[in-house]
Amino acid sequence: MKYPLKGYAVLTIFLGLLAGSVFLWQKERAGNSSNEALGLTPERIEKAKLALADCDKVRKQDPQLFKAVSAVMFKLDPMGINYQTNTDEYDPEVGLLIPQLKKCSSPDDVAGALFEIFKSQFDADMAGKRERYDGLAKEIWKIWKKL
Repeated sequence: MKYPLKGYAVLTIFLGLLAGSVFLWQKERAGNSSNEALGLTPERIEKAKLALADCDKVRKQDPQLFKAVSAVMFKLDPMGINYQTNTDEYDPEVGLLIPQLKKCSSPDDVAGALFEIFKSQFDADMAGKRERYDGLAKEIWKIWKKL
């Protein structure tokens, strides 16, 4: 029996949610608050929910730009989280960056925006130095100017 691609996506999401639920349930049974064990404070969870909602709005406003910026972030992988199959990994950061592009007047401005976004989404140590984003900023600037 053949399943459409959409069916696989729904099945994958369902299995992921199920596995996550089992993991969290096991953590709670072990006496740890599952969210705390994962470092997820209520504030971080709320921040993530808001970021996802904003990300969806930005994606709907300009899907072509969103897709292009997401692809270049995944390709250049500034945080080292490209595992070949998680192509949407940088979408929250793309959702935060695109509205800021209107205020940027150079690749240097884009690099500064990227640096601030990654510091807020990860932390200052993980984000590294601002120069880390120069190459990515140049590529995003080319996309921004072309579209």
